[in-house]
Amino acid sequence: MTGSDPFVEHCLDLLQPLGPVTLRRMFGGYGLFHERVMFALIAFEQLYFKVDAETEGTFAASDTQAFVYQGKTKPITMSYRSAPSQAMEEPESLLPWAHLAVAAARRGQTRKAAARKPATPKPATAKPAQRQLSKNRPSKSGKDPRP
Repeated sequence: MTGSDPFVEHCLDLLQPLGPVTLRRMFGGYGLFHERVMFALIAFEQLYFKVDAETEGTFAASDTQAFVYQGKTKPITMSYRSAPSQAMEEPESLLPWAHLAVAAARRGQTRKAAARKPATPKPATAKPAQRQLSKNRPSKSGKDPRP
């Protein structure tokens, strides 16, 4: 809990049925985490949920707004959408949206982990290198390799 921001406290109260939600200050707002996965953020007095290709349409159909901030040269749109305004009054209304966001965040984490996973090495197909011995030098075994 923040103890100072009533809107943040309201969001945490609404999300309580989801289970433990932790906050982390980020760029003047807050990242919201459930089971170590960032599924939402609070910025500009608005709650935004994580979306992906599977959930973007559902959020868009509910008249939600994409999270956009001003970058150095142009506006940047992130994969978060505002919580539906009608869902911001009761936990039962907000919980399904939170579940969609947690699922999207987990899918994103799985994709990132798969992208970071190193490729499995290919089995060696080349013949082992044969050691060439000098005609004038005996091998390490001390035996002269010449016939």
